[in-house]
Amino acid sequence: QLENVRTLVDPQEPDPLGTPGATLIRSAAWLVLPLAERGAFPEALAHGRKALDLAEAAQDLYGIVSAAYCLAYLHCLRGEVDAATPLLERAVPLAREREFTVWLPQVTGYLGHAYSLTGRLEEGLALLERAIAMYDATRAWPFRTLLTVHRGTACLLAGRQDSALAFGQEALALARDHGER
Repeated sequence: QLENVRTLVDPQEPDPLGTPGATLIRSAAWLVLPLAERGAFPEALAHGRKALDLAEAAQDLYGIVSAAYCLAYLHCLRGEVDAATPLLERAVPLAREREFTVWLPQVTGYLGHAYSLTGRLEEGLALLERAIAMYDATRAWPFRTLLTVHRGTACLLAGRQDSALAFGQEALALARDHGER
């Protein structure tokens, strides 16, 4: 499936579908995540930039939030938190104002993660707690485990070892419960 999506959003082809439509934008954005996890950073960055450019050209606000999150994820994974933060600071108000309830907890939590990594620990923890509460209110679990890991990391950075350990254990339990690896 990864190869099918790669073909669809080949950066050598400026517009393989003939339109900067929602499918192309979302496919290019989401392709960033597995590529980043595999260490294919240049390819992931090319797809992320393409997704954001297409979303902006189409004035697709949902696509902008999607692409901004995926690019921010890539930047955080590479340790480029300063590049991730403005993307997330743009995505959070868009997701809130447009009521993109699927995205709001994720971009809020990831902004909290970015803030924590840059030393803005109290702001980061508050955003992570808010994001997890949003997930819990909807009983959604995608990304809940990852945000719990980030919450534990923020606690560790803040010197709260007991809380960090508790969130690490919670994240492990969530991952096991949902069959995540």
